[in-house]
Amino acid sequence: MPSRSVGCSRWRTALVCLVAVPLVAAAGCFPYALPPTQLSAGVGPTNGYVADRAVRNEQAQPAHYNLRGGIHPLGVVEGLAERNVDVGLGYQLERANPSDGDSRFVHGPYLELDGYAIPAKKAGGSVRVGARGTLDLLFANYEYERHVGAGGMLAALVEFVDYGSSEFESDDGDTSTAGVTAGELAIGGFLGASYRNLGAESYWAGVIGVTVRLPFVVGIACCYTGPDSDSDGSGSSDSSGSSGSSGSSGAGSGGSGGGGGRTPAHPSPSRTPAHPTSQ
Repeated sequence: MPSRSVGCSRWRTALVCLVAVPLVAAAGCFPYALPPTQLSAGVGPTNGYVADRAVRNEQAQPAHYNLRGGIHPLGVVEGLAERNVDVGLGYQLERANPSDGDSRFVHGPYLELDGYAIPAKKAGGSVRVGARGTLDLLFANYEYERHVGAGGMLAALVEFVDYGSSEFESDDGDTSTAGVTAGELAIGGFLGASYRNLGAESYWAGVIGVTVRLPFVVGIACCYTGPDSDSDGSGSSDSSGSSGSSGSSGAGSGGSGGGGGRTPAHPSPSRTPAHPTSQ
């Protein structure tokens, strides 16, 4: 029960962060969010027609690199931390650099399916071992034409995974931020092979790479834009100076008022000066 109440409180905070967007934007605050993300980078040799048709050097084995970024929503759910499968959807960029001819720049969306023979543990850090497969839709521009193709990758995978959730906040006087985070934080490596078919041209590739998973994050950041300290100091000095001058003028007016309130003594009209009597 306590964990459920804490989880409800955490997601309630996230909901408030999203609902309050129109209000906080007017106050100099801006919401931000990061979905549960997986990033990977791989390199390796290729074999096949990756240069211009005029070259067609089948013996060339140029190196290539591949970059992928995708969203994996199952990593957010704490109850699925020990799952045996995972799915993701993302986008990739790949480039091969042949020794002859022009290089191929290939990109497109992909669907990923991971299976784990050794799943992660729910509590603390653990090692996850399995396989990764992708289905790729590919686009390439060469010979002044746009080409559409398909491909895929199959690789062995090892990851060190830690699941966690927390609330965070900070305030340094000028800026402040608050939010919640939940999901998997993981780093690992993979080793496998990929295939690309772009119509008349296709190639195989070996690939070795690293993969990183980031948890879901949502929060609000605020920037305070008020008068600076110099203007505050000058304003306070001006106000103190004006109050001092008003005080001195008040004292002067009080003095003059006091002088005006006191009148010199005059003999009473009923009293007449004494005169000597005549003999």
